[in-house]
Order: sequence, then C-alpha cells, then structure tokens
Amino acid sequence: MARCGASPNGPRRPPRHNRDEWWLKDLEVTLEMPVVTLHGWLRRGWLRNRRLNGRRVIIANRTEIRRLQRLRERCVWYGRWHTIHRPDENGS
Repeated sequence: MARCGASPNGPRRPPRHNRDEWWLKDLEVTLEMPVVTLHGWLRRGWLRNRRLNGRRVIIANRTEIRRLQRLRERCVWYGRWHTIHRPDENGS
C-alpha cells in the first residue's frame, strides 16, 4: 500500500520542529500553485531544501515565502507554467 502513496502509519507529521520548514504539499497550498512547479524550482535550485525520511522539506522563512509569492506571480498558465520576464524597477 505504501508504494501507491498511502502511508501504512497514516499521514506523516509536518516538519514543524523548525517553523521555517514546509512539506511540498503545504507550500503548494500556501502559494496556491501546482506542486509540479515547485519540483521544477527545486531542480533549478530556487528552493532551499533537505531530506527527511526520504521526503523533501523546503526551508523558507517569511521573507523567502514573500520572494516565492512574487516569483509565483510572475508565472502564468498557458498549458504549462512559464516564467514571464518583466523589467525590474530600474527599467532593465
């Protein structure tokens, strides 16, 4: 059963001994975006993370969550997520 995604001991507790740690699923809900995009950000090195019992734990404090929200706002759905490159405040 565990192979199909169900945990034999029920759902795992969130990694909240450090309040700046998130399961991918929790971060997906907080940022209101697909988890597959978060996986892409992991591959690109845009998310700090560690492994806990074989699962990814994202390390993000409030400042990092705001940065991820801004990054999320720059993504648009066109059959898949794309990053839109907008000029920064300096016009470049």
